[in-house]
Amino acid sequence: MSEAQAAGRFDGAQLFYVEGALAASIAALAVLVLHASGRHRWATVLAAAVIIALLAWKIIATS
Repeated sequence: MSEAQAAGRFDGAQLFYVEGALAASIAALAVLVLHASGRHRWATVLAAAVIIALLAWKIIATS
């Protein structure tokens, strides 16, 4: 374990995954709220849009 990791700091690659996990978690909560409120079609559309956005973010960030 490096000194930066021991201090709780992230490098660029680790930060990318932390941000991605946070974005995916927030989107998942939004989809759950839409499902709970009976908006199943909107939940499906949002889920598909989130998957596409996260994939595009990954492609752009790693190129």
